[in-house]
Amino acid sequence: MGASNEQIGKLKLITLGSDMIDFVTRRSLGGAALVSVQGRLDESSREYFFECLKDLFDDGVRQIIVDCEGLGAVSSSGLAALLKTRRQAQKSGGKIVLTNVNSLMMEILTHTRLNTLLDVYPTTEHLLAKLRLQSQAKEVKSACHHLQAVPSLETSPVGHCESYPGANC
Repeated sequence: MGASNEQIGKLKLITLGSDMIDFVTRRSLGGAALVSVQGRLDESSREYFFECLKDLFDDGVRQIIVDCEGLGAVSSSGLAALLKTRRQAQKSGGKIVLTNVNSLMMEILTHTRLNTLLDVYPTTEHLLAKLRLQSQAKEVKSACHHLQAVPSLETSPVGHCESYPGANC
């Protein structure tokens, strides 16, 4: 398994390759990785696929977004590798998400009901937009929580200025 690393601003670019499948991983420092997959996910590449993603989980990544735009064929062994990776993600407290799934693969995921086990988004941009909205919602909720935690002036204890070190009275 050959790997090369290159730092790009806040993203770390990792290129991993085999004969049947190639990965380009753009990993943010926030614990998520975007993995672009090229090639076929089948019997000959399934273990390599699983090990590469498992390594990311072992390195502390908690969410792996698999961009399937360059993914050609996916066999039953490839589907098994996706499920094995999902189990590994759950063990690590993480998650695997598929984006840019072509119509044939979506049909297979739907027919096998794997679409009920795997999160699938039409495009990476759709997922990233959802994540941005969730992040903004958390920030708003956190800000509201902080506002509630600050006592109002009416209910604040009022004492003598001398009892507050550094107070300008």
